[in-house]
Amino acid sequence: MHKLPLHHIFLNIKSLINKLPQWVPILLIIINCILYEWVGVFELEALQPVAVLCKVLIPLYLLLNVFPGNFYFPPLKRFIYCFAIFMAWGAFSTSTSNFFIEGVIQWIKIFFRFLFCISVCLYFIKRPISYQTIIMKVLVMIGVATVVQYFVLELFSCMGWLANPIEITIPQGGRFYGPYGILGNGTAQFSSFYVVPKFQLTGFWLEPSNAAAFLFMSSFIAEALYISTEKKMWIIASGVCCIGGIFTFANGGYFALGFSLLVGQIFYFIRGNKNRTIHVVLSRGTFYHLLMATSIFLILFSLLGRYVVIKNMPDNSMLKAITGVRGALLTFAPGRYQSQPSKSVSLDDTMMQRAALVKSCFDISSFKESIIGHGFRIPGVVSKGWGVVVSASAPVMWLYFTGIVGLIILLLRESQVIWFFVSAFPPSAYQLRIFQAWIVLLFQNMVYGTWMTPLYFLLIALIFSSLNEDKHVDL
Repeated sequence: MHKLPLHHIFLNIKSLINKLPQWVPILLIIINCILYEWVGVFELEALQPVAVLCKVLIPLYLLLNVFPGNFYFPPLKRFIYCFAIFMAWGAFSTSTSNFFIEGVIQWIKIFFRFLFCISVCLYFIKRPISYQTIIMKVLVMIGVATVVQYFVLELFSCMGWLANPIEITIPQGGRFYGPYGILGNGTAQFSSFYVVPKFQLTGFWLEPSNAAAFLFMSSFIAEALYISTEKKMWIIASGVCCIGGIFTFANGGYFALGFSLLVGQIFYFIRGNKNRTIHVVLSRGTFYHLLMATSIFLILFSLLGRYVVIKNMPDNSMLKAITGVRGALLTFAPGRYQSQPSKSVSLDDTMMQRAALVKSCFDISSFKESIIGHGFRIPGVVSKGWGVVVSASAPVMWLYFTGIVGLIILLLRESQVIWFFVSAFPPSAYQLRIFQAWIVLLFQNMVYGTWMTPLYFLLIALIFSSLNEDKHVDL
């Protein structure tokens, strides 16, 4: 029996993929992003096999969709090379680990995200700007729907219409309200002192901080859409997403928003200062000064807000709720009519012992582990002896897993995005908004994240695509 050569089989598969409608890759990109964003939902036993299959097949499909294809775009090549070197170093670090099997499994998971990163970047680089506009609109619509979902949840709670929640007992689960949990995760509550608002906006995310990052990101993307289309609906959507991000009451989200606003104002200042005197630049208007002050306030508020309230205003229930003095932190600020705290609060206490976890990464028993790391591990406590308690901060987590060398390589990867954007100065307002959307994810992941989610890579792809002047309609 005659057998077709492998390259003929590849070309046949490639031909079939190219015949599919152009909305199929965009839909698959969105699905892959959602699988990693709404982890509490897709970790259910009934959905997990389908989710795992999609996480494997979608990157492979997208890779076939964009290859083969030669392109000359050095910034993206350098980014991919840095990522590839990081994966190679991670494999080496894992090979020396005492948790080899666990590390290999984690490495494979990250590898498929690596493939997705390559494919999604190439997909948008080679296509007109209209393709990235479509996916940006979808992201904003998800953000607006999440905000609507939250206010419906609050309305039902206020009216007493909420039935018992659906408890998802897996480690990344939660309490989901409404029919079939459609009103989202209500595990995180605003405060025990107030009926409205009762919940922190979480949507289908695991943590309010993750939801905040998505909504603030969507707000900047909606602004970019308004700039490109001049349709007022997108500036309204931007405001809705921003309001939703505020109602997450997540310090990590405020921290990321503060830095994103600050970056925007710095670019505006430099761009205005190129051809003007400093006096003219500083007198541009109250709006820009207000944004600069707001960004600095948000950064300080997210870092010091809890500590300041507990130390100076322990009886103020509203400020305790807004700053996130909840759960165990209430023992440091019990209130006027409750027993006094047993010990004084430290700044690390208000950061949920994050500083202690960061310090533990530097408490390394050998020079080898400080350079090479402990190898890829499952972050968090998992059954059967797998998993490790490690800082939720992306750079600190990778310092623990891959050592100093791995972290430097990873930072070089991120620097390619920043350097390319800076080298393209001055950016348009549209390009700056997309960059600010990525900055939100970059800094929120520094508090709680991995820098390795498909959504994070999608934003990087949008940055490269928006700054790439050589656009191709067809592959």
